Amino acid sequence: MGISTKTAEKIRTFIGSNICELSPEEKKNLGIRFGLKIIRPIPGMLIDSNLSEGFIVTKIDREYVESIEQMVQLLNKEQGVLIEGIYPDGTHDHYFSKGFQV
Repeated sequence: MGISTKTAEKIRTFIGSNICELSPEEKKNLGIRFGLKIIRPIPGMLIDSNLSEGFIVTKIDREYVESIEQMVQLLNKEQGVLIEGIYPDGTHDHYFSKGFQV
């Protein structure tokens, strides 16, 4: 079962960042098939985890992230999550973040 739009917006606000999907060209240049880019960060869950602008989230808890809605669902956990990704320069990194139980 999916989550409501209101719940998804609440979680996006908690995440603390605007997120956008990558263009096919960006994916090709980085050699990835999936990912969401962090843009215009504000204080919140992802930024508190030391992720910075431009970081591309490719996996959460080892699951590929294909959409913003899926990202919200993967972060909707009581326990912490492992966030994996890549920076635009090709540097891979990972972070740990608290989950957000709705």
